[in-house]
Amino acid sequence: MAQDQKDFFISYTSADRQWAEWIAWHLEQASYTTVIQAWDFRAGGNFVLEMHRAAMETSRTIAVLSEKYQQSIYTQPEWAAALVHDPTGQKRLVIPVRIESAEPKGLLAPLIYIDLAGLPEEQAKEKLLADILATMSSEPQRPATAPHFPGGVGTTPSAATAEPRFPGVLPGVWSVPFQRNRNFTGESNISATIQNKIGEDNLSTSKKRITHKLESVSSMNRDEDISNSTLEVFISYSRRDENLRNELAKHLSLLKRRHIIQMWYDREIDASDEWKRELDKHLNSAQIILLLVSADFLYSDYCYEIEMKRALERHNNGEARVIPVILRPVDWSEAPFSNLQALPKDAKPVSSWDNIDDAFKDISIGIRKVAKEMSVSFQISEKQSQQRKRQDVPAEFEKVRNQLIQVKQLRDEKLIDDMVAQEWQRELMKKII
Repeated sequence: MAQDQKDFFISYTSADRQWAEWIAWHLEQASYTTVIQAWDFRAGGNFVLEMHRAAMETSRTIAVLSEKYQQSIYTQPEWAAALVHDPTGQKRLVIPVRIESAEPKGLLAPLIYIDLAGLPEEQAKEKLLADILATMSSEPQRPATAPHFPGGVGTTPSAATAEPRFPGVLPGVWSVPFQRNRNFTGESNISATIQNKIGEDNLSTSKKRITHKLESVSSMNRDEDISNSTLEVFISYSRRDENLRNELAKHLSLLKRRHIIQMWYDREIDASDEWKRELDKHLNSAQIILLLVSADFLYSDYCYEIEMKRALERHNNGEARVIPVILRPVDWSEAPFSNLQALPKDAKPVSSWDNIDDAFKDISIGIRKVAKEMSVSFQISEKQSQQRKRQDVPAEFEKVRNQLIQVKQLRDEKLIDDMVAQEWQRELMKKII
């Protein structure tokens, strides 16, 4: 069987080496595999042969797109070798990643590129991983949550129109405590009069609420990097296939050691309530569910009527990914899961392979790719969730700003003197420090 291919060959010119290494590093942190000259080519090797081997042993080529890249005569054969197998771009074998304001030329011009030009680092990283996930996925990607309504008065701008903020740079409203405002200067004395007028209880509640928001933002900044989550894999099988299940578990052990997955399967089928509760628990929490298909699996009422039906229900609801694994020859063409992508390759039963280790290796590779896609998708969803939480913070500061305006109006209308107004403004400012 052919050697396990890596995901990406990073094609770049020497002037863009830092970009190439940055892209490769973040892809590998997201559990993809890469080949890059800076890390994988060794002194004494034949450069041309190394390039040929890299092109042959990777599934796709990432072209780090810049003006110098397009002018280089050495990079052209690298992406051309992949493009000749995919002239229409349907297989997405060549993925340009634009790092500067350079328009693709020649045969690269029709290809859709991932545009990182001018983006801050965190936004560039998020876009790179999101677009790569969409490219690798067999299904179109959709947002995890509803986009913001683009029209109307007072609506929150959508992510596409809001100017991104570089990590560590505070939003504009945060500058209030650090820059003097010509409307609010010269604070000196404490005044209980204003506190009583607007309401001390309300102010205390507002302070607690804003403090809580600030602590949440601080915590999110400390945890900016989201680590890959270990995915739970539930294995549904017939006890008569236990030996084949054990062999599969061995081949998945590396994914388990790397904390990419954790497996759960029952060791003995009995009718105890405790066992049923444990099975239901894992069947309802697993992100990946493997159906080990054989004649015995289809014959088992428990496997077919309970485990398989619940698994497909969660799959259709988008709660889990169901993968049929064909262990032994059986007619499953009209089974409820017949529309799903099965493993191993071409749904050839494991027992029909000349070497079952080759079959289980193919299955392991397929599960690793699915786990990789799901892990990156979870990271992006979590990142979007954190960004939505950050968007809530300016609204809290807007309330304090409105109170400051109210104090100024009271002073302008001579309802309070300057000293009282200045102290109250000072007290409000403390709430956003």
